[in-house]
Amino acid sequence: MARKTIPYTCKGCGVIFHRHPRGPNRNIYCTNKCQAAHYQPEPLIDFFWRHTQKGDGCWLWTGPRHAKGYGAFRWNRRSYLAHRVSYELLVGEIPIDRPHVCHRCDVPLCVNPAHLFLGSHLDNMSDMTVKNRFLHKLTVEQVRAIRADNRVYRIISEEYGVGQSVISQIKSRQLWRHID
Repeated sequence: MARKTIPYTCKGCGVIFHRHPRGPNRNIYCTNKCQAAHYQPEPLIDFFWRHTQKGDGCWLWTGPRHAKGYGAFRWNRRSYLAHRVSYELLVGEIPIDRPHVCHRCDVPLCVNPAHLFLGSHLDNMSDMTVKNRFLHKLTVEQVRAIRADNRVYRIISEEYGVGQSVISQIKSRQLWRHID
């Protein structure tokens, strides 16, 4: 028994081709080659606004999310973070010397450019420390003990349940700068 098809005009080249009436709507091109030649993605700014819910404070990203809770999506075969796109579209280019787009509001889905600021990796880590947003929270006493500890970083990091890089940054006063 032959499949029932309907005539359809190709969106790319205008040729009439036949497709199944209940087939996926994405078959709007006669061939994959025609689709590759004529497909135009939605402009990035239109995609961004379609997935942004503006409010009085935070503008929340309603589109796809990253595993860590940040807005993240693929567009035109590239991966993007929504807050970085917001900054670039609405404020300007992100400079090489301050590559991190940080949140003042600490809401990972916020894309309001008024809530975003640029910083280095160290600035971002310092902001996390001041706001007490570490995954592994250490007390002031533990930080002082880590600074006084002369053992190998690997041993110290295992004892406190943090990475060796955290131990290094605490000892060099890159983290917890406000503690003596």
